[in-house]
Amino acid sequence: MPGSEETAITFVIFLLCIAPYLIFTFLPLQFQGLVRFFATFYLFDDLHSYALSKSSLWPSATFESQATALPIHQGLPVTSLTPTLLITNQLAVARCSGDEAVQFLQTQLTANIEAIPIGGCGLSGYCSPKGRLLAIFFVLRTASDFWLITGPQILDKLIKRLQMFILRARVDITLNPTWQVGFSHVSYNGQNAFLGLSQTPVEHRFPAVLPFEFALNTDGISGTMDQNTFSSAAIDSNDTFRLACIQNGLPLIFLQTHEMFIPQSVNLDLIGGVSFKKGCYPGQEIVARVRYLGRLKTRMIRGTVKTASVIEPGTVVTGGGEESAQQGVVVDAAKNSNTGDWEVLASIPIAWLQGHSSAKSQIDGQCLVTQPLPYDLGLPE
Repeated sequence: MPGSEETAITFVIFLLCIAPYLIFTFLPLQFQGLVRFFATFYLFDDLHSYALSKSSLWPSATFESQATALPIHQGLPVTSLTPTLLITNQLAVARCSGDEAVQFLQTQLTANIEAIPIGGCGLSGYCSPKGRLLAIFFVLRTASDFWLITGPQILDKLIKRLQMFILRARVDITLNPTWQVGFSHVSYNGQNAFLGLSQTPVEHRFPAVLPFEFALNTDGISGTMDQNTFSSAAIDSNDTFRLACIQNGLPLIFLQTHEMFIPQSVNLDLIGGVSFKKGCYPGQEIVARVRYLGRLKTRMIRGTVKTASVIEPGTVVTGGGEESAQQGVVVDAAKNSNTGDWEVLASIPIAWLQGHSSAKSQIDGQCLVTQPLPYDLGLPE
């Protein structure tokens, strides 16, 4: 019968279409690693993210770092922050919960999420398959949840992207626009004594350069601060949070710099935001290749600029000397109301640093004066 033949043919075509996905899902991890290694980034991107979310560590793609941990400088002065709780509208927060939340985030973000202790805070990137940063999260861990903190302009889109890869994982990611993020000063003298992590390896060392601690107002959810505490908090009206991040060399990603940098270009690997010892995550091949096989071309520096113009993330940084054809990019910038200068983090060519041409760097025609960071860039002499 013609109708039966058409139905049979349609069914066979359907089976042929889903067969690769079914076969891949039930393959042993070693064979999944081989298939993934020879697959292109785009053809298997969705399948790759699903497979990662169902396996905690990927032995066939684990890297062991032989690098020596870079020292954090002691005693670098930074802007003094008030101990009063400040509420910032420059940050928004999403909640990641569920029995498999830690495994899911471990296979999506660049840092070792499993190593963040309960009550602790970590820093982590979220990359595209090309290894470009879609976001940088402050990751807070409570007894039952993970809280992902980043800029409100990009958080909603990021959460929708993460939700695409949950599938059958026991994970729930929620975003509530009424939730508030606050911060207060803990201490800073080159290390954070309150958190007691001065002896930890470099990939767990982020809290050692964190000059503030976060507080969340999330409608009474267990493990976060209550609304009464926030009712007496002040509003951060002087870019205090961004200035603290800039002075401590902590990068943020904005709409203007979305997918512009790899993690190493903004020093994320130097402040505990990238793990080279855990399993795979989107873009891991590119990030690892730059570390082990490639040549890093840019690093992030801190500087100040005297200008009446507004400096935005993504602004071009020009250089002098023989490298003048190359350009850098502003990662973040905020005006210091005490000095009147713009404080800047900029990703610039390493050739400028090695050739001392960073002294000739300019933004909007004004000189970018290099300032020290609280950690070493690890560049060869």
